[in-house]
Amino acid sequence: MVQTRRQDSLRFLIYAFLSMGLSLIPNTFTWAQSASKNRQDERRENERVDKARKELGKTQTDLRKLQGELQQKSQAFAIARGAYLQAKKKTDAALEQAQERVGESLGIPAQMQVMRGASLVLQDKSKEVLEKLKSNTTYTQIAERLKLAEESLESGLQPESQLPIAKSQIDELELSIASDKKELRAIEDAAISSDPQTKEARGDLQEAQSKLKEMKSKLSPSRIENDFAYKKAKAESDQALKKMQAASASLQAAELALRKKANEAGVDYQTYMRARQSDAADSNRTKQPAKKPTPKKAPPRKPTKAKASSPTA
Repeated sequence: MVQTRRQDSLRFLIYAFLSMGLSLIPNTFTWAQSASKNRQDERRENERVDKARKELGKTQTDLRKLQGELQQKSQAFAIARGAYLQAKKKTDAALEQAQERVGESLGIPAQMQVMRGASLVLQDKSKEVLEKLKSNTTYTQIAERLKLAEESLESGLQPESQLPIAKSQIDELELSIASDKKELRAIEDAAISSDPQTKEARGDLQEAQSKLKEMKSKLSPSRIENDFAYKKAKAESDQALKKMQAASASLQAAELALRKKANEAGVDYQTYMRARQSDAADSNRTKQPAKKPTPKKAPPRKPTKAKASSPTA
């Protein structure tokens, strides 16, 4: 009887353990599936963050490259503009010389000498008046501002930061220079007009210029245009103008590309930060075990000196 009860108890225990084991199998399988999915999700998040970081790095590299190109093209435009202004000045001088050669029979060269003499007299008288303007605070401030603006336009760099000047800033700088020149000229004209000797010299120059203009109106334009020296200077001026226009277009394209790449850099940075935040907020992300502090090694013990034994009597 006792043996039968023991056998029944044993069967019950075996059945209970089997039931528990079989019930744990689905849970173990589900846990394994969940762990595998979490690892796959974590790998995808890491790949997404890595991809966003690489794209941001590439965009930033391209942005630095475009900034260098913009500086080069800004300087190239400034050089091309300076070359065109020089060529135009030579063309104007060549035109005047051609008019002299063609108009010699009309007395134009002699009249031009008269005009130049009157101009020199006016310059001498004007210098005396302008020298007095150096004590005028308003005049000197405008003159200094104009000088800095012209130097900045010639170098293609901003005076304070030494950064390249953008095309829009060049336009603003040219307007500022024109405005300052106009203001200085108004101050100078007012000072010259109030000086009797300078006023008389200016009247003589205007009269000489008027006579010269009347003589030039009788010149044949075709003969001037076919003058060899003038044609050569005009061709060089036209070529310099085309180069300046090409440099201007190249500078504008570089500015547009830089703005576009700067916008791309902003978008890539936001994408990278969102990817990092999403990765950090993942509750299933594998936690890195905290590093245990390395125990400090105890300093080596100093050897103790043995006490000297007292001498025996």
